[in-house]
Amino acid sequence: MILALAVLSVSPFVSQSVYAQDPVVLARVDSTARASLPALQGMAVMRGGRLAWERYWGGADSATAFNVKSVSKSLLSALVGVAVEQRKVTLDQTVASILPGLYPKSPPPANRMFRPAVVQNDSARATITVRQLLTMTSGYAWDEGGPVLAAFIVSTDPVRLVAESQVATVPGQTWNYTTGGTHLLAAALTQAVGAPLEQWARANFFGPAGIRLEGWDVDGAGKPVGGSEMFLTIRGLARFGQLYLGRGTIDGKRILPAAWVDTSFAKLADIASPRYKEMISGLDGYGYLWWRRQSSGHTMIGALGHGGQFSLVVPSLDLVIAGASALDGRNPGVVPQFQGIFRLVDQIVASVSR
Repeated sequence: MILALAVLSVSPFVSQSVYAQDPVVLARVDSTARASLPALQGMAVMRGGRLAWERYWGGADSATAFNVKSVSKSLLSALVGVAVEQRKVTLDQTVASILPGLYPKSPPPANRMFRPAVVQNDSARATITVRQLLTMTSGYAWDEGGPVLAAFIVSTDPVRLVAESQVATVPGQTWNYTTGGTHLLAAALTQAVGAPLEQWARANFFGPAGIRLEGWDVDGAGKPVGGSEMFLTIRGLARFGQLYLGRGTIDGKRILPAAWVDTSFAKLADIASPRYKEMISGLDGYGYLWWRRQSSGHTMIGALGHGGQFSLVVPSLDLVIAGASALDGRNPGVVPQFQGIFRLVDQIVASVSR
């Protein structure tokens, strides 16, 4: 299905020709998406704060709510930014100080099996900070997509499972993509704000920002999944990108401190992983749960989710590109799906750059 542009009542989504991109390029993006990316179900391009182009495929439309997967991590980062501004939490607080019940109050007994290793691990994990969870540098020995993720998914207490996991490197030194870490961060945030997290998030971020949270799944203990399983429309994804393009301001309303957005977009960690370099062409580091890449000489900041969910911001071009993909048999997998998406995205960026 292709949705023709229409004048809508919500001001950021009023199509105006002055913001339109190269129609030849957009027509090619449309035809390529339909022919070569059957899982891609929609894209929206915003320029100058207005919707310039929008297309849907595979039965989706502007009301379709997508599980945006790890785009939720960037949304969680925004929630932390609000909590920091409200002085509910600080970046260099340890998780152990916020959730002391997950950490031992005394050393293990002398006859504890492998006691030296347990003591060493307890000492290391007690130093992990909010900042390190935001930059994926907690040091946890987490293999995203490996057996630990399967254990996390079926656990009745996944927060404890993560907190007690092995720490393989010194916290703060090495980047490693860790969904468990963002779930631990969400638990710490819940404790810090002193309210159910989804309720607090709707009142303090989503509502004020005008971003409709369509749903947020919970873990085996009934807690919102930190860093995944939020549901948004593509327009919601685009509005989220627009908020960050505006350095925390949208519709003239301040939602996040500008300094928080600037730091979130900064290169705070290097990424050596071949898997992520293959998935994200032009990969250029990581901020506060935001990816960085280069496209046609411009820095692009991305909120990315498994299987092809995305909200991409190019500050130098006043540009936001958002989209979402089906998570069914049409999807070829996270690496090829994102490779195809970035080929389309880079055509749009190149056309705007000219």
